[in-house]
Amino acid sequence: CVNLQWKRIYWPEQDCYVRLRLSTTGIKTINKYGLQEAAKKFGVNLHKYKNGTSGRGYNKHQPKEFQSSLEGRGHPAEKQVAYRTIMGEKSDRMTGLPIAMMISHGKKMPKLSLPADQRKALLRSLTTELIRHGRIKTTLIRGKAVRKHVDHMITLAKDGSLHARRQAMGYIYDKQLVHALFEQVPERYSDREGGYTRIVRTMPRKGDNAKMCFIELV
Repeated sequence: CVNLQWKRIYWPEQDCYVRLRLSTTGIKTINKYGLQEAAKKFGVNLHKYKNGTSGRGYNKHQPKEFQSSLEGRGHPAEKQVAYRTIMGEKSDRMTGLPIAMMISHGKKMPKLSLPADQRKALLRSLTTELIRHGRIKTTLIRGKAVRKHVDHMITLAKDGSLHARRQAMGYIYDKQLVHALFEQVPERYSDREGGYTRIVRTMPRKGDNAKMCFIELV
């Protein structure tokens, strides 16, 4: 549950106060950017929530979009643009408005519009071909998705232990390629700690205009 607080905040540009119900993250964001910049960032019209210079009375209806934008679970407000806003079924007792929460699901890895087994097979195949040829052409999303798997295989090859070799053989389709990888990698990447691949963007694909790239070993 997000801890929400009523705050009466001074608006120096208009010489008045606004009363908003914000989370702790929202308060920190206002302290960092200022009230007017934070409101402009999330498209909130603060004139609807002015109390006047005397501070007598206030509009109890808070801006829902301001609450949705500035609330969070420990995440900076500038990183919440990709989050989904889910309106809860229960409403607040003071305002009668639904309580909004920012929840991020399904963002850890790209799904590539494939089921789990097909996605894993595709990434294994791309990893195998990239290690075999050193440079392949694919879509930008697939290139970014396969990059960490190629780096992991090279890290295993630098380890050189029997356990690491068996892990690589369980992922790469070609066993002879694994043996060649373990022989060449320690000398080639001895002075490099990570970042073994490079992505170079190229012209979009004809037909569906998909973003394309070349991914290659450094």
